[in-house]
Amino acid sequence: MVTLDAMGTQIDIARQIKEAQGDYVLALKSNQGKLYTQVKDWFEQAIEKNWNSVEYSYDDTMEGGHHRVESRQVWAVAIAELPALHRQRQWRGLTTVVRVCSTRYLWNKPSFMTIGHRYTFVGVSGIHYFVWIDHDFVVATPKL
Repeated sequence: MVTLDAMGTQIDIARQIKEAQGDYVLALKSNQGKLYTQVKDWFEQAIEKNWNSVEYSYDDTMEGGHHRVESRQVWAVAIAELPALHRQRQWRGLTTVVRVCSTRYLWNKPSFMTIGHRYTFVGVSGIHYFVWIDHDFVVATPKL
């Protein structure tokens, strides 16, 4: 499995990974313009409508260290649940889109701060569930 930050989130790279029989997890950030906006807006609407008729996987974690506690919420949605995305057919092997929302609680602050929402493109066959395992990567595991 190849994991790349936004700089590596490119159609040609996804194609090369799939041609080599690999799988990918690619960060989707605002440098993807229209594609990023479509995914972000879709997730916001789905959450606002309480996931009405949308199949998704969800996981949350809490981890502490370095005088802080960070909680993460992770939603994974099959690409078939979303309307057609900008240049979607060019993203070879794209199966899933993931949203991660992180909130950090600092030991010396009376309140919390939301770090933000991150989105990820996933090209992994037969995967339906995602868990967050560290600060940078979403790892796919088969749904049990």
